[in-house]
Amino acid sequence: MYVTLTYMYRMIPKSQCKVLILAAGIGSRLLPLTSTRPKCLVTLKGKPILYYQLTALMRAGLDDVMIVVGYRGYMIKEYVANEFPSLKVTFIENTDYAKTNKLHSWYLAKNFASSEKCIALDSDIVFHPHIIEMARDETDLSGAALYVGEITGGSDTLVVADVGGRVTAIGKDIIRDAATGTFTGIYVFSPGYSEVFFKKAGKIIQSGRENLFGYDVVNAIRRERGWSLRAVNVGSVPFAEIDHVHEVIGAEQKMSPHLM
Repeated sequence: MYVTLTYMYRMIPKSQCKVLILAAGIGSRLLPLTSTRPKCLVTLKGKPILYYQLTALMRAGLDDVMIVVGYRGYMIKEYVANEFPSLKVTFIENTDYAKTNKLHSWYLAKNFASSEKCIALDSDIVFHPHIIEMARDETDLSGAALYVGEITGGSDTLVVADVGGRVTAIGKDIIRDAATGTFTGIYVFSPGYSEVFFKKAGKIIQSGRENLFGYDVVNAIRRERGWSLRAVNVGSVPFAEIDHVHEVIGAEQKMSPHLM
């Protein structure tokens, strides 16, 4: 069980909260669309996924952004410079993108993401702007939270939460019938949780297990320290993860009324 929030879009003032976007991967499951461009520049309704993400961030007052780039990262840099010149964006290169997974990209951003509250999101998701507003308005800085959609929602990463709304498991190997909902691809970390997260991520990487995801660290922290993330249910607020070519059309149909 977790809290379900209804939504109404509204403008909010600029925030000191930082935003981390993980965009280093090749996106091989989206071939041939990613043969000439990174996944976040795949288009929906004529505009790249990254356009919708950055537009939502700006309208939510979130203008301190880091993007971890790798595969064809120069294209992302050029796109942001041309289309979002007023947005404060820092780039960091994951030069090992071809042989590592998202955990390595997470760790490269540790200095940026650890100093204050940070929203982290995958670069292959489109979402109603209210989900970012919910994350921006998160006031419980004692830990961390992740945002969960309906079990029929647009992601293959599933979440299990207990009756108190604490995450007991997150991953792609969870049986759908046992899941509470689907992961939106959006986290909010407090500085305290970030410190623990990156310390654990560093140990995992040093052990040679770089081909893991951020949620593997989240699961390890819960097992070893009993520190669980809160599952915030976005209810019917729409979002879509785009991992495969056929999901592009589905995302366009689902998100079209909400794309800015």
